[in-house]
Formats: sequence, structure tokens, C-alpha cells
Amino acid sequence: MFIGEYHHSVDQKGRLAVPVKFRELLTYGAVVTRGLDHCLFLYTASEWNKLAEKIVPAKINREVKHMARYSMGRTLISA
Repeated sequence: MFIGEYHHSVDQKGRLAVPVKFRELLTYGAVVTRGLDHCLFLYTASEWNKLAEKIVPAKINREVKHMARYSMGRTLISA
């Protein structure tokens, strides 16, 4: 799990700097998506798949469905 707060900017080519200590964990792909309070959430590909399996089922409550649309609607997937 990535926990912490990092202040980085996106460069002119749309690239986001990832802290060195996380780069090895992201070797097999990553997902960046909108988070809360104007933050970005960064997931390993495997953790993203686990999360997606939990929130995709049709029978979820309204708040969870809203958050799923918010965070999954605009994602950047890197393999």
C-alpha cells in the first residue's frame, strides 16, 4: 500500500515524477486516477484489478457507485 503525501507537478509533456522508492513496485504497470480533494491516486496494476473487482458489481450502494464513477471514469493505465 502506498501511504503518504507527495507534492509533485506534471511536466510540460504530461509526465508525473514517481518517488524512487515506489518505482520498482510499478514495474508491471500502474494506474493513476483522480482521488479526493484534488489528489491523484496511484495503484499497482494488481491492486487496481483487486479494487475494480470489488466495486464493479451492479449491486453496490449509491455512494460507492458514485465514487467508482469518479475515480474509474478517468484513469491513466500504464503497462
